[in-house]
Amino acid sequence: MSCSGTNACTAVGEGGTILTTTDMGSSRTRQTSPTLQTLRSVSCPSQTTCYAAGGNAAWYFLGPPSSSTTPQALVLGTADGGRTWLILNAGDNASFFESISCANQSVCVAVGETNVSPNIEALVAVTANGGTSWTNHVNQSIPATHTVSCPTATDCYAVGEHGAIERSSDGGATWAGRP
Repeated sequence: MSCSGTNACTAVGEGGTILTTTDMGSSRTRQTSPTLQTLRSVSCPSQTTCYAAGGNAAWYFLGPPSSSTTPQALVLGTADGGRTWLILNAGDNASFFESISCANQSVCVAVGETNVSPNIEALVAVTANGGTSWTNHVNQSIPATHTVSCPTATDCYAVGEHGAIERSSDGGATWAGRP
């Protein structure tokens, strides 16, 4: 869940669920989602702009999907307070996003996992233009990344498997371990 003000919040979940509230949860509105894949994280840097990240992690347990046209990792975006959501980024069939953090309406970093044979490694997707284009990076320094927080457009922190903590000082393009 992410709240962009004292009353406006957005929550995401299984089956592409997107719920919004403008009264701190007293009432909720289910929004139309362009996906049925699980959304694991949402970040709302303003009352009108939100980004949600997720994907289907079934490949992790069951193996890669049989259809190469079904995206697994994805990022959704809205610029109208959650009424309309669009798919902005879709990873490959062997990846999914677990967390997204947006320092502002233009700069976001999504993190998750990718099954790059023979290892599961961290997948990082970065946008600096409000989701118009994304750059995907595979971070080989940690096996998987579970959560990310970007307090500024350049500084991000990620936590991964086995307690690994990573820091980026260039908006998510490169990462270094923290002791």
